[in-house]
Amino acid sequence: FMMLPQVLLAQMRIGEWRTHFSYASAENVLKTPQKVYVVSNGKLFSYDPQDEAIEAYSVMDGLSSGNIQHLSYNEATETLLLVYSDGNMDLCSLQGDIQNLSDYRDKAIASDKTVNRVRMFGKYAFLATNVCALLVDMEKQEISETYMFRQEDGSYLKISDVLMMDSCYYLATDKGLYQGHTKDNLLDFSYWKKLKMYVYPEPSLLAEWQGEMLVGTGMKIYSYFPEDQEWTLRFQYYSDIHDMAVDGDNLILYRPDFVTGIHRPDGSLIKYKVDGEIKDRYYENVRVDFSEDASRMYAASGDKGLSI
Repeated sequence: FMMLPQVLLAQMRIGEWRTHFSYASAENVLKTPQKVYVVSNGKLFSYDPQDEAIEAYSVMDGLSSGNIQHLSYNEATETLLLVYSDGNMDLCSLQGDIQNLSDYRDKAIASDKTVNRVRMFGKYAFLATNVCALLVDMEKQEISETYMFRQEDGSYLKISDVLMMDSCYYLATDKGLYQGHTKDNLLDFSYWKKLKMYVYPEPSLLAEWQGEMLVGTGMKIYSYFPEDQEWTLRFQYYSDIHDMAVDGDNLILYRPDFVTGIHRPDGSLIKYKVDGEIKDRYYENVRVDFSEDASRMYAASGDKGLSI
């Protein structure tokens, strides 16, 4: 168990510029085939497991901003997606090329355009926002579709999560769970089917895990079978689950100000050591990612920085 140093110092000549930010407030972590990327205080840095080198990135390196809200990786195109708090985006290849995508930020919408979640499916990034769902073609580096729907009171349908599964898109919204077939004209809201709900509160999380469609509602995670519209309770915690992610064969459930549950494919919780003590059920309240062979876990541990 290792903590990366919180302060890094480098000798610089008078007149040279350098960027300062804290490495000790890690908010998110992401493993790629080359490096581990971490967001700390909205800024980006990387850690190389091979030589333990740390590199910081800023607007001086070509990034568009210094307030990163979401960090995701698209394996099909080997590209990082940085989503900033204002809706601006940077697509960063592992070779160092950066392409800015500002269309969503610049779109004239008199509403809160917060991006709630980013999910990757093949060469696409699917973004759930307070006003629409965005499908970003990471290969072409463009927004290929915008699913934006006005309600009777003039407000936009708020989308908390998105899923692409079995030739269908699913939207978890503040008005329920919707399904749309990719063969249909989904720009027309009439082609979206509202699914019957037998759970409360409204679904806010979606994921595909081991061939199952998982739907998160408050403290519970359900398996949902669209053909039969059946709901089966899969996991239950004792506080709200605010995010979930699939990493390889593992399902990671995040709960604010509490603990993180990491489930194996059979549903059992992973056991590991924290500060020398075996924890049977939970890890600390952090964001985690696994190495490719799952032999290492990388944790964005808040004020503890990056833990390995």
